[in-house]
Amino acid sequence: GDDTVNVTEVITNATSPTFDLGARSVTLTDVEKVAFTVDADGAAVTVDMNGEAAALTVTNTDDGGSTSDINLNDVGPTSSSGSAGKVTLIDIEGGQDVVIDTAAGVTSLAVHLENAGDNAGSHLELDVTSTTPAVTTMTIGSDGSSTNFVDVNASTSLATLNVSGSANLEIVDGTVGGAGMSNVATFSAAGASGDITATIDATVTSMTVGAGDDNITATSGPAATATWAGGSGDDTLALAGVDTSGATISGFEDIVIATGGTLDFATISDVDDVKAEGTLTIENVATGDIDEQITYAHNADVTNDATSTVTSLTFKGEGAVATENLSISNSATATKTINIEMMADGTVDLTGTNTDVLVVTGNENLTLTGAGVAALTDVRVTNAAQVTASTATVAFDAILNYDGSGGVDDIEIDGLAANAVIELNAGVDLLALDDTDGNDATIDFGAGDETI
Repeated sequence: GDDTVNVTEVITNATSPTFDLGARSVTLTDVEKVAFTVDADGAAVTVDMNGEAAALTVTNTDDGGSTSDINLNDVGPTSSSGSAGKVTLIDIEGGQDVVIDTAAGVTSLAVHLENAGDNAGSHLELDVTSTTPAVTTMTIGSDGSSTNFVDVNASTSLATLNVSGSANLEIVDGTVGGAGMSNVATFSAAGASGDITATIDATVTSMTVGAGDDNITATSGPAATATWAGGSGDDTLALAGVDTSGATISGFEDIVIATGGTLDFATISDVDDVKAEGTLTIENVATGDIDEQITYAHNADVTNDATSTVTSLTFKGEGAVATENLSISNSATATKTINIEMMADGTVDLTGTNTDVLVVTGNENLTLTGAGVAALTDVRVTNAAQVTASTATVAFDAILNYDGSGGVDDIEIDGLAANAVIELNAGVDLLALDDTDGNDATIDFGAGDETI
């Protein structure tokens, strides 16, 4: 059967700080699990499995926030002659170290957590750096009634890190593929249904997350051979100033570009929202690659590369500050329409002459600048609070349709398309009409005291 030995003696530094199966001449035959209770209040405690074949469960009883170490030595495989060990840790305090040393022959280790740590700043320190032979594959199981917080420190032999379980898990301090796990190349949370929060490095060439709403932060750009896949939840991938050229990225609903970089959509798919901060270049964007919008922070600068074939792009303000400016350089001849939902007053600087249609919503004050304004043929700003497009270097030069805001429209026209329709709508509007290019037009000034 599935047999368990429950050791009722509490392992505590006050009476018995070490429980050594070898020293007590204990051998295990056909035992599936051995369970201990420890109280590491004030000094470290140790359980030595002497390489016996059984899964190990350790429950911490100290609720006083003790940070004394729990040492688990010579942890054997779960079955005789096996190579996989298993340790379950229950109610480990925040700031507490658990040091695991595996027995000879154990190269794969599963560490299941239930209610480990208190928060990101007060977490479980899991140390598997001294296992002999070194563990090459480790699985962190995340279960229990609350989020598990853990920092993993492993030897350079650890190549694969898996995550399973239904509780949320936050891997803190350490970086998968970086500090603490420097040679991890495969990170898989496909078997997890909780929310996973982790930081990864370019060393990770294969990543898959699971069914939760996972939040992954990359410290550097992925390798060109990397495959990073989101799961079935609402997943976020944060990239800081990186170039994704060549890497295959899919299934992350939100991609955050914190300090700018390049996103090559030739190998990126299934993205809902790109959050742009700093200078961002998007390449090879096709219809459907960005399902919803590019969310821009103040002073974001976005270049739509000439390789893009998408016919329209949608931008949405972050709404984090009172003024949010956006620069758009549209180098793609296929991208004719730009949609902008403003969440704060701001200036939109449009360069490149490929944009024909500009649609602005959001009931905010808009100032248009940039050489791209002259090429616009269709401007729809009925949902803007007011519009200014009349600086010394800004004027519409090929306008066919202008549908103005509900407030003040202060615009300059240097050229009209044939049979143009200019509707200024409500507000005290100011129209500077420098040249019609010999074309007829209908101008509707709407309500208010207008100046032409």
